[in-house]
Amino acid sequence: MTGLRASLPLGAPLMDQYGPEKWSRAHFPGMRYNIMTSISAESVNALSRFARRLPIVGLMDYFRCFQQEWYSIRRRNGEEMVNRVTP
Repeated sequence: MTGLRASLPLGAPLMDQYGPEKWSRAHFPGMRYNIMTSISAESVNALSRFARRLPIVGLMDYFRCFQQEWYSIRRRNGEEMVNRVTP
């Protein structure tokens, strides 16, 4: 927080106002964004268990479709937000 206050003086009070449970994964009481891994490869690997036996082209298409769905959902959620901080 000391580094944050030094580099973003206007952002630190906002983060203090909402509390660390809103912006820190370590203090969040549940699953943040339905993904509990710190490495995106782990998330993708967990998804691939259903598609591992597909030929490589089918596997890549599976990943492409899933990523498009993720980005679409997050974009819609972002467009509906009215707050400055995520719920």
